Amino acid sequence: MPAGPWVVVVGMHRSGTSAVAGALASLGLTAGRPDDRMEWAESNPEHWESLSLGLFNEGLLHRLGGSWNGPPDLPRHWVHSASVLGGREAEQTMASAYPQPGPSVWKDPRLCLLLPYWRTVLPGPLTAVFVWRTPLAVAHSLQRRDGLPLLVGLALWERYNRAALAGLEGIDTFAVDFDAVVAGPSEFVDQCSVWLNSLDQFASVDGRWDQHRATMSIAAELSHRPDRFTEADEALVTASQRELIARLQELPGAHRPFQPGPGSVESPWTTAIIDATRALDDQERAADAANQRFWSIRATLASTIVELRAVQNEVHDERQAYRELQRGRDELQRAHDELQRAHDLLISELEQARSDLDEAGQKLVNLHQSTSWKITKPLRSSVAYVEKRGGHRDGR
Repeated sequence: MPAGPWVVVVGMHRSGTSAVAGALASLGLTAGRPDDRMEWAESNPEHWESLSLGLFNEGLLHRLGGSWNGPPDLPRHWVHSASVLGGREAEQTMASAYPQPGPSVWKDPRLCLLLPYWRTVLPGPLTAVFVWRTPLAVAHSLQRRDGLPLLVGLALWERYNRAALAGLEGIDTFAVDFDAVVAGPSEFVDQCSVWLNSLDQFASVDGRWDQHRATMSIAAELSHRPDRFTEADEALVTASQRELIARLQELPGAHRPFQPGPGSVESPWTTAIIDATRALDDQERAADAANQRFWSIRATLASTIVELRAVQNEVHDERQAYRELQRGRDELQRAHDELQRAHDLLISELEQARSDLDEAGQKLVNLHQSTSWKITKPLRSSVAYVEKRGGHRDGR
């Protein structure tokens, strides 16, 4: 797989990770195969996100019992559990998405949850850019894009960011508030360039970063309006989430390495919402699976009906052929019967002729043996002589 060095962009969905990844790619890092990126959507002119790696990560979340919008509860040492075994597949997917060697940037919001796993796959030293955005801005954006209720969006924001802070421990990290990126693109790009230059793994680049292009990429992608929220919106943010906001506000800048520090525990309200969302997702998946089975059975039934009709047609044709054969057999039987009658008649006539012949023969024998036949023999001889002599005279 590509040797890197690697920069991973870690941040919650709808937190500006696309803009940051695009800036790093424009700065000079490789962003993977263009034909493997997420399709364009109105929400982002360019996602800068690998489709194949995103599908791999979503599949990994499913094996762990969750999804991107219903994150699973990850137990201790989950990275080495049977559910996530298959590092070879991960390496192959990464190698396919990033065929070119050299400094590379990879962005996927699911890295907030799955970074501990990828730390066992990607060659070190690993570098990260952590970008975060206010929870209500993220929740409203998720509501517009995916139709998620605000409370679900807030719960996801808390789960993702807490997991990200834990997963970044020990990694050289540059943390940034998305609002700061929007307010000062050139300052963010300058700071990133200085930070990358300070890391040994990027010494080969020797500061050849295209800072102007990186700054322009942020300006081209963002048409940002200040976020404004109602008091009702603000009331949805829990005390635990506000504590997390305060912690994130202390992070901007370089961390070598990153230390998450003490943090508050996830609010029970967030845990309950995510558990309910995951249960609902499970029900929806079960319903989808049942629906797919229904349509599969229906398709199989339709195919079976077609096959049955074909068999019925074949049976009908065979029955028709059998009836034709039967009629032929009947006609042949009638002809045989006629021949048999003719044969019997001939035999009868022959037997009668034989009988008549035998009778005539017997009469002739009786005649030759009779007295009258013997007495008239001289007379028959004389008549025969006379007839013979008369025949000779006619010949002269």
